Amino acid sequence: MPWWSLAPATPPQPPDPWRDFHRRCVDSNGREREAALRELPQLPAELHGRALPLALARLNDWVPQVRAAALRALPALLRDDLEPDWIAALPAVVRLMGGGRWAEDGTAARDAIQHFLLQSSQRRAALLACAPQLGLPVQRWLAVQSWHYGSSAERLQALSQALQSADARLAGQALRRLQVQSDDWPALDGIRQALARAHFPGLRLAALRHEQVRGRMPPQEEAIELAFGRHGATREWLLFHADAALKQQLRARAERLLDANGPVDGQLAALKILRVLKDEALPARLHAAFNHPVARLRELGYVLGLPDADESQAAALTFRALADPSPRVRRAALTALARGRVSLAAEELLGLSRREPRAAPAVLNALAHFEPFTRATAALSVLAEQPVEPHAAAEHLRALERAVARSLYAPTREQAEALQQAVQVLRQRRPELSFAVT
Repeated sequence: MPWWSLAPATPPQPPDPWRDFHRRCVDSNGREREAALRELPQLPAELHGRALPLALARLNDWVPQVRAAALRALPALLRDDLEPDWIAALPAVVRLMGGGRWAEDGTAARDAIQHFLLQSSQRRAALLACAPQLGLPVQRWLAVQSWHYGSSAERLQALSQALQSADARLAGQALRRLQVQSDDWPALDGIRQALARAHFPGLRLAALRHEQVRGRMPPQEEAIELAFGRHGATREWLLFHADAALKQQLRARAERLLDANGPVDGQLAALKILRVLKDEALPARLHAAFNHPVARLRELGYVLGLPDADESQAAALTFRALADPSPRVRRAALTALARGRVSLAAEELLGLSRREPRAAPAVLNALAHFEPFTRATAALSVLAEQPVEPHAAAEHLRALERAVARSLYAPTREQAEALQQAVQVLRQRRPELSFAVT
């Protein structure tokens, strides 16, 4: 007798219901998947939670018979003791609710799942508490579903929370739902307060426009508060539709804020309101703002004052802005120059750098909008005369070299001579800097 025949036989493995179910449920043969789902209710109860993700996947199976078997097995999984497993499977549930192969034959199953998950207020609270850890699609789906379940007070509270959400899409959906749900939705409990705390001012403006089409404008106190808020589009909309009495109230409050040197945000809004209302005292107010210690007010004084200034006034304002210690004010002046709102000659900018040495960096940036040879001559003079930091000076010189090299036109005789003279002065005064003329 061979020696291997004397070895003890391997004892048979005990049956494993989970392994057998899992193998057949993911089998490539649709008949095997269908048979496994038919037997799902007979699995031990402690395995139903593990089987839930597989059953949800089979609800959208490409074989109609498998989908039907999954639908018939679903009631065995709609149990309170499986709530943690349903919470973990919420991303898959949300994907299913978005449609798919089961869109036609899964209506009853969708209704059953939603009813099981959302009918109980305690379960809704548990789901909403877990939603942030399960991703944005789950949060959005749960929020929208909570508008349809519970008492009217609970649904209204859910809508109020959605209006204050940091998710713009969800907040917009909530506003549209309110507008469809009730003709008098702004009067619903807590809705105006929720809109006032919304993260997106455009949402408030959309609500105002919706109401204005129906002939309803906000109360005067609310309109004044909105006009002095930070959302410019809402302010302009209110000023466009305001009657004479409201405009007078806005003008009076704006003047009080400016006279009392109130909060900076309030003064900014006040100047913009007076600008739209074409107030006669606006030029004096803008002049005062341009001398204000707060840079935001100086910037706004420049931006609002420039369009109505004549050529000499615009030049004077721009010179002051370019020499301002605040980068944001200098940036406003550079933007105006780049967009052609004010026209200054290179010699004028060079003169500014001589009068105000701290304006030299802004002057160099402003010269970037001139043709290459005029720019290079003036910029080299600035670099030779003013103590521009060496690294920044080198960067400007490299930019000048590239601009001159890319020029499609040759310099005139006068331009070439002026450029050579500027190069000689730069070499004498700042030998550490070099500029190559090609």
